[in-house]
Amino acid sequence: MGKITYFGLAVKKALLERGWSQREFCTRYGIPENRFCEMLRGIRPGYKYRSLVERVLQLEVPTSESRRGWDPNAFIGEQHACPGVFEGRGLARR
Repeated sequence: MGKITYFGLAVKKALLERGWSQREFCTRYGIPENRFCEMLRGIRPGYKYRSLVERVLQLEVPTSESRRGWDPNAFIGEQHACPGVFEGRGLARR
C-alpha cells in the first residue's frame, strides 16, 4: 500500500461519512477506478475528475494559491527532502 495525499485523505473521509465505497463512487460518477486511486495517491493529478470529486463530495480542499506553502498533493507525514530528490512519486533522481 502506498502513501496517500491530503486530498486523498479528505476524499476517503467524505466517502466514509456518506457510507460509500470507492468502487460505488466511481461507478456512480463514471470515474475509472485506477485513475481515482492514482489521483488519491498523487501519482496523477486527475485534472479531468478532480473538480467533479470536489463538487460531488462538497470538499473545500485549499489549493496552493490560497494557502501559501501548502501542497494538496503532498503525502501525509512526508518530510521535505533536499531539492533535486524525488522519492515516493515514481521518480528517483539525485
